[in-house]
Amino acid sequence: SEQPAHFLNELYRVLKPNCVVVLAIMAAGSLHELKQSWRIIDNERHLNQFIGTQVYEQIAHSVGFQACVHEQAFTTMHDNVRSVIHSIKDIGAGIQTGASVKTSLTRKQLAHLQSQYLHQFGIDGKLPLTYQVSFLELTK
Repeated sequence: SEQPAHFLNELYRVLKPNCVVVLAIMAAGSLHELKQSWRIIDNERHLNQFIGTQVYEQIAHSVGFQACVHEQAFTTMHDNVRSVIHSIKDIGAGIQTGASVKTSLTRKQLAHLQSQYLHQFGIDGKLPLTYQVSFLELTK
């Protein structure tokens, strides 16, 4: 929680008194379908971890904000696992970065991931992907 604390502290610093800002931030629980399906393939951490809404609220209060928060789930549907992965990359939301993580999957791994994802979460042949979004209305 160092990065969110630093960000919210800096945001508080630059805002004028009585200023209100609304943030929409990916929260814990996001991408759970892909995370669970990937665990069957290997034990590597392929997706970034997200902080819970309550943690954001606590940090916001600790830096001086009045905070009104709520969380909402959004689910997108995809034809295949490649589409799921590309949708995450396109919004910059969750593919793990770092030297220890492989940047690509083999065709066999991708097929296995697709099969597991479809088996566990498929809806009429489509793959759901859920984003948990924290909405923070912060007042200085």
